[in-house]
Amino acid sequence: MIVIDTQQTGAPYHFALEQYLCEQKRFDDTVFFLWQTPPTVMLGNFQNSFQEVNAEAAAADGVAVTRRLTGGGTIYTDMNSFQFSFIKKGVSETIDFSRYLDIIVAALGKLGVTAVYNSRNDLTIEGRKVSGNAQSARAGYTLHHGSLLYHVDFSKMTRYLTPPPYKLVSKGITSVRERTANIRDFLPEKQSAADFYHTLMDLIIAENDVATYRLTADDQQQVKQLAEEKFCSWDWTYGKNPHFNLQKLKKCPGGWLDIQLSVTRGMIEACQLSGDFFALHDVSLLQDALKGVPFEQSAVEAALAPELFSRAGLYQITKNDVIDCLFSADDQPV
Repeated sequence: MIVIDTQQTGAPYHFALEQYLCEQKRFDDTVFFLWQTPPTVMLGNFQNSFQEVNAEAAAADGVAVTRRLTGGGTIYTDMNSFQFSFIKKGVSETIDFSRYLDIIVAALGKLGVTAVYNSRNDLTIEGRKVSGNAQSARAGYTLHHGSLLYHVDFSKMTRYLTPPPYKLVSKGITSVRERTANIRDFLPEKQSAADFYHTLMDLIIAENDVATYRLTADDQQQVKQLAEEKFCSWDWTYGKNPHFNLQKLKKCPGGWLDIQLSVTRGMIEACQLSGDFFALHDVSLLQDALKGVPFEQSAVEAALAPELFSRAGLYQITKNDVIDCLFSADDQPV
């Protein structure tokens, strides 16, 4: 196994490195790296960001939102949690987590923690999830990566993630917090996040036949360019959203406002405003202004020029009412 110390933080960089190692810098041996991020929400490849993320809270707190190459659910990560990646030559006919997770389970066991497989892609300790995993095939290689909750502030996790109700109902629980736990809570000897990183790496290296690889300047340049062009882009994070319809309601001083949107690849295709409000003129001016606009708050705010509201003649319904109606976290896309 080849171990890379990336000496970097951030999800876009490491997602780009995963793709680079699958498509360009292709090793015959399995590659492993352990990494961290500043506060970040990571979407699964096939997820709808508007259904999974409290975008208003994330933006207010400066939390990055990005999308990974693999499927699975949305997670929150920060410098008190860890991600690990395996890149292995060859592709199995079926997804197999065990060959990769066995390495992590063995290392945690050496620390006095008993982690077990649970559900389809989790590692748990005493029935509580501490790791979620995902896997995909790319250019003849298998990409497997997972998370390790070490000392995460779960109030932040629940602030930024809005899991669909069916996930919670199916598990018979009422919150993200009830499903998850921190590895640190189960350690016989508590460690800082930095110490845990070095301890875990030392154990993995000691228990496996390992060589190291140092990324060259050319490697770094290509990975950073890919990260910037793809994984930091709006099109990758939001443009990959599946088509959805959204209906939002808001009680305003001028009456009920009902907004229905049709959104494809993150762009508003159609908008319908209705309700029991009053308007001197046709509200189609506002509806037309939103067609072809990215469904994100700043873009919608820019598209809804003040003169449009004057021309439509809405009574006691303002631009702020429309923005609040669309981007509050009360309802979910369908």
